[in-house]
Amino acid sequence: MEGRTLYFNGEITAEKVAEAIELANVQPNGVVAMMIDSDSGEYRPAMELGRWVYTNQVHLIVNGTCASACANYVLTAAPSTLVMKGSDVLWFGGAMQDEWDVDGFDQKELEQWQQSLSLWRQHEDAFFALVDVNPKITMFGHMNKREKLHKAGCDIDDAAWMYHIDDMQKLGLNNIVYADPDALITARKDAPGCVINLEDSDF
Repeated sequence: MEGRTLYFNGEITAEKVAEAIELANVQPNGVVAMMIDSDSGEYRPAMELGRWVYTNQVHLIVNGTCASACANYVLTAAPSTLVMKGSDVLWFGGAMQDEWDVDGFDQKELEQWQQSLSLWRQHEDAFFALVDVNPKITMFGHMNKREKLHKAGCDIDDAAWMYHIDDMQKLGLNNIVYADPDALITARKDAPGCVINLEDSDF
């Protein structure tokens, strides 16, 4: 904690989320913002953190990376997001994507995976209905055999992608600001993902 800002760094796990929320709950003046740097996490704890962000209207500051579960379930829940200069918001997919590597699964393992995926999809549906964000936000890079990655000239073996601000707004992220307004126009050479383009028919 620093002032009324909560700091969250690293993988989003149940233990770390519980610690963060417990710390926030004992702050006499409350928490108004969370600064986050996370490139991975488990979906259930990430949704729990996202619901807390949504319920308490905690503003998000991305200082480093917000990727995977952070982008899917924390950033989408925030009333506003500031992406600091040199920072990235990266999408890798979600429960509804149509690409899954199940090679080597026996029948029992496949059934268990399908049950887990079905539960994840139910949770994801409910989450995006709550935060009022288009659930396709987690999927566009993977859809139709990674068509949009192809069209953008991206390395399709690298599953990470980014969105233009106006496309994010159309998907429901109404208050996202980049400290470097050119970050998504002139992508850095060392950027870990590339920007895909959405069309009117996608909404």
